[in-house]
Amino acid sequence: MKRLLLPLLLFSPFIYGQKASYFSASLKTDIKNSIVGSAPTNNKPALDLMASIHCVGDNFELGVGDELFNQIGFNRFFVNGGYHTQWYIPIGNNDLNFSIIPYVGISSITRYGKPDHEIVTPNQTYFIYGRSNHLAVQGGLSFRAKLSDKILIDFTSEALTRQDLKYLYPTDPNKFITISNYLGLHYVIN
Repeated sequence: MKRLLLPLLLFSPFIYGQKASYFSASLKTDIKNSIVGSAPTNNKPALDLMASIHCVGDNFELGVGDELFNQIGFNRFFVNGGYHTQWYIPIGNNDLNFSIIPYVGISSITRYGKPDHEIVTPNQTYFIYGRSNHLAVQGGLSFRAKLSDKILIDFTSEALTRQDLKYLYPTDPNKFITISNYLGLHYVIN
């Protein structure tokens, strides 16, 4: 019991609840692809942008958006639902205001960058679907801090099922779930 009470006693002076309610537009980028790239971009930096709108009411959030990674022919439309846990830490005369938002959602992934073709190996012939559409599920965790009344900074880590990779790279062992990290800004509309 003491183990449970000690963290609560330490953090309770810094945390108090308040319900979040706002409407915002955001623009984020995949951190790794923007800085060092990845295998599909030949390890060269490439822009992977995510634009979305968020409606938050009584700490519940509905987010709708679109991710475009034109360099590799990847487009994803998504809908997420999450819950805000508000944190306020007093620093001098001000409060550091941030939210932790776990979320889940669904996506529609469209691949358009490569033509359909076949790969012939000594044991088998594989058909590569360069243009395809797939449904996916995702879950993640966002950390959103208030920079001003209108601007929020956001760091998001997300796991996404990637059925499209199985169709693009059937001869390689591939991951069914990928993890991406995004950094971006929100503009609070009201």
